[in-house]
Amino acid sequence: MRLDVFNKLNDIGKGTNDFVKNFMEELNKALERNNKTYCVASKVNPKGEVFVVTQDGTGAGKHFKVEDLPNGIEYGTILKYKNGKFVIDKELTKISLEGDRKANEEVKRLVSQYKMEGKEYVVQQKLDEYVVLKNQYTGLEFSTSDFREGDFEKLYEGMILQCKDSNYIIKKDKE
Repeated sequence: MRLDVFNKLNDIGKGTNDFVKNFMEELNKALERNNKTYCVASKVNPKGEVFVVTQDGTGAGKHFKVEDLPNGIEYGTILKYKNGKFVIDKELTKISLEGDRKANEEVKRLVSQYKMEGKEYVVQQKLDEYVVLKNQYTGLEFSTSDFREGDFEKLYEGMILQCKDSNYIIKKDKE
């Protein structure tokens, strides 16, 4: 009879250990989630959702309904998880949005070097899906597949193009 008592105490102890172990695992997950930052990585889709990624280098993310997130979120907003809900980290969001603004300005600056209104470009090389162009004004050579439908097939090496309304148009054959 006494052995049954010890077995029952041992079973109770196992259950308690499992409970404590499970509780500790859940607590660790919650603490880990609270220490992470998250980034709104998309605009609102037709379903009223945005994609939020964990900023831990894994690229893991999930779609969330906009109404389940704080008011005022936009692409680039940085979130933290506190007290069971997401909150905006204003300082990190300011840095994120400023970085995004600077990146967009740099893209515009670079594109302006490749598509200079009124300037001529020579087709240096034509490959299966893109051509190498040379800006006659700057000497810059670059590859692109950015052409109006049907124009790519007409291109050949030595052809002169001109940038008009941010499009490359066929100007004349190279003389």
